[in-house]
Amino acid sequence: IVKKESFYTVGGSINSSTGPLVDVRVRRALNHAIDREALVRYDLLGNGKPLATLSMSGEVGHDPGLRPYAYDPAKARRLLKEAGYPDGLRLTAVVKEQGRRTMQVIARQLARVGIVVEQVPTTDATVIKDIQSRPWDFTFGGCPDPLAHSFFVQFIFLSSLSPYSIQRNPAYDALMQKMVSILDPAQQHLAGMEMDRFVHDQALSLFTYQRIRTYGVGNDVVFVPSVTGMPDFSLSHPDGKN
Repeated sequence: IVKKESFYTVGGSINSSTGPLVDVRVRRALNHAIDREALVRYDLLGNGKPLATLSMSGEVGHDPGLRPYAYDPAKARRLLKEAGYPDGLRLTAVVKEQGRRTMQVIARQLARVGIVVEQVPTTDATVIKDIQSRPWDFTFGGCPDPLAHSFFVQFIFLSSLSPYSIQRNPAYDALMQKMVSILDPAQQHLAGMEMDRFVHDQALSLFTYQRIRTYGVGNDVVFVPSVTGMPDFSLSHPDGKN
């Protein structure tokens, strides 16, 4: 058995323009209500690492100083009360098939603080159509990062230019534009970290985990998985050439 951390997470896009999730306190309450250690245990059988944002260690733009939101149901209830929801609230979410089990675990955790989630399933074939079919409070699904850059997953879930996003946040879009406009790698990384901190502070998604992929490999096979999770194969010849 070979295990390898991969650039893959499950998250989503939050409607921060209309509805309850306009209030950052509600968005933070969602994240404080998630027990990421339990999520990794029951969703991935332990094969994952809790995340502070949508970015992962090793990606360009990842801020290693950020820490996951603490699992604190009491704080989540307090934030909801401060935001005007002392009795909790109901949210609607469109959920991609590969994120359904994850969301089922999360929904049970959210219910403990009074947040009830109406889950509507979708697939890769229909997700864009379903996202655009009605107003949602948030979307949810898995997303790999084949580029090894924090830009990719963030753009999919958070950019107003993405067909998968229901977020319209000019401040975030400006940070994204700033980062992608910088050509110097070191300065681009710093701009990405600034964006990472903004995403974390504003709780612009449901932050979950980084997946650790597991592989069954024959004893006579040399296999080093790519951190991106993308297929990367080579053949070894008797003369040593690949």
